Amino acid sequence: MFALCALLWAAGGVFATECAPTLDDACERAFANGDLSFASYAHVWSGLALELALLAGPFALAWSTWSGPVGRPALVAGLAGLAITGVMYLSRTSDGDDAVGLAQRLGLVSVHMWVALVAIGLLVWAGWRSARAAGSDDATGDLEPFRFLAPSWTGEGEVRYRTWLRCLRLPRRFSWDRRVEYPGDAVWLVHDVMRYEDGGPVFDRTMVARPLAPNVMHLTADDMPGGGDAVLTPGGMDLRPYWVLTPYFGMPWPLRCAGELRLGEGDTLAGRIDMSLLGFLPLGRMSLRLRRT
Repeated sequence: MFALCALLWAAGGVFATECAPTLDDACERAFANGDLSFASYAHVWSGLALELALLAGPFALAWSTWSGPVGRPALVAGLAGLAITGVMYLSRTSDGDDAVGLAQRLGLVSVHMWVALVAIGLLVWAGWRSARAAGSDDATGDLEPFRFLAPSWTGEGEVRYRTWLRCLRLPRRFSWDRRVEYPGDAVWLVHDVMRYEDGGPVFDRTMVARPLAPNVMHLTADDMPGGGDAVLTPGGMDLRPYWVLTPYFGMPWPLRCAGELRLGEGDTLAGRIDMSLLGFLPLGRMSLRLRRT
């Protein structure tokens, strides 16, 4: 959406209008009759597309970050954008050029505030990520990649669903088995099998693990669009947000997951994974405990 906004904003500068249809009655009639140049129509329609892309941006950000602290503020920003746009269009139907100009400038102020907020957020996130990576490069001894990729893990866990899902009586307790193979060339094959105790569906997945950095493993699988990153930290591992296509009722459902695992005594890993449907509808939390065998 940001890239589309940039292209449309540039198009509005390349294609200039002969006159202003919103301020000149004669220009408005010429525009309606198709008497203006191609550049004039390209300017107007690129401006309309730009408004739609700007309105969709906060909702796209809320969709993709709903499980984190940014999702709900982004949704509020999107609703505020709809309200501001409504005021702008109401002003265009009112008498007087002053109302139109004032509404346009208020709209531009809100757009620049939105872009500045997102830019500041990206800068803060990038600084936090760099500081965390720098601090963990020298402190991965608690769970170095060779322990994370031990040949075999086994364990069990439980899914705690949100209240609105409990009426479906979905399976809760499960067992987990992991087998890791190393074919060579810094690539590991991770086979996971998850079985529910009450005879629910069996999830059988093979992931490919590749190191991106001394403390980052990138995981890919057929049911993980885009893959995911496991960041090894002092005392455990963080699972950055990733997507999983989970089959239920005969069709795959896109779940956005994120969580962490912490190293315990005797080579055990205990942690949780939070799940949300389509990235914004919370489903529940999976807790599990694994033992290296």
